[in-house]
Amino acid sequence: RMRYLEASPPATLRPRGTLVLIHAFPLNARMWEPQFVLAAHGWRVIAPHLRGFDGGVADPPGSTFDEYAGDVVDLLDALHIEDAVIGGLSMGGYVTFAILRHAPRYVRGLILADTRPQADTPEGAEGRKGMLQLLEEKGPSAFVDFIHACRSLSLVRRAEIASNSFRISAFNPGALKLWRRPKCSS
Repeated sequence: RMRYLEASPPATLRPRGTLVLIHAFPLNARMWEPQFVLAAHGWRVIAPHLRGFDGGVADPPGSTFDEYAGDVVDLLDALHIEDAVIGGLSMGGYVTFAILRHAPRYVRGLILADTRPQADTPEGAEGRKGMLQLLEEKGPSAFVDFIHACRSLSLVRRAEIASNSFRISAFNPGALKLWRRPKCSS
């Protein structure tokens, strides 16, 4: 039922495990395509499209992080994956924490980037709803214009930075310790 992207390691490599990468708001699984190079290092990489973010209309969008987490767990079951390293960026981290809370047996390890364990403030939740409304009413270009108009580091840029840090870590696992989030004024 859930749409996803996948990269499998070559049969000649010893499998290292499964890596599930959960995307940020308001992006989709394609944001993780640069990390698919990890398949060449033995990882099976799976990037689910969360409901409502992939352009599909078959299912209603999820309304809670627990629903998204349930969808990911259902996908793991459907793919016969018993455990995985699960990573999430921003909103994807909220989903990752929900998986850890509700289905810890699936979690071999966590990768958390630019996220937090507690829910958004009411203002933050309203901001997300406003961005979704902007996307629905005026399309992606209006959202991009909005992001570029912001003076602080945009979500799109943070996703790019995190994406690049994961690519670096594929070749040098110690490199992530050196990566620091840039400071920006709000």
